[in-house]
Amino acid sequence: MAFTFVYKGSEASLSAGEYPGWLVDIEPFESQYGGALKWHFVALSEDREEIRLTTVTSTVFSSQSKAAAFAGAILQRTFQIGEQLKSAQLYSKRCRLVVSVKTLDNERVVNRIDDVKSAPNGEPTNDDDVPF
Repeated sequence: MAFTFVYKGSEASLSAGEYPGWLVDIEPFESQYGGALKWHFVALSEDREEIRLTTVTSTVFSSQSKAAAFAGAILQRTFQIGEQLKSAQLYSKRCRLVVSVKTLDNERVVNRIDDVKSAPNGEPTNDDDVPF
């Protein structure tokens, strides 16, 4: 399959700000600190371009963890002790991604997901409204 690259230099794909988006996948992996999760999102830019972003959390799912905070924001609810959640329940649900721009040690400029928030009332949240 052929495709086209568009070189963007050292600019990040998105400016710092809050963007509509959705979760595509959660991928477990081993980090230098133990088990971790890669959360793969799509953010919609101002010109409706789909930008793929990834952030990492631990596998801990508690009231103090990023993973539970992200899941709670996506589902717009809190969790009960002992409750189980399948990752597929989170996929393709609308959310808001708080994105910053960071310059790495090698001078590369990248986007970073700082937070995941609930989609505002009235913003679509079901699978049928995600533009695939």
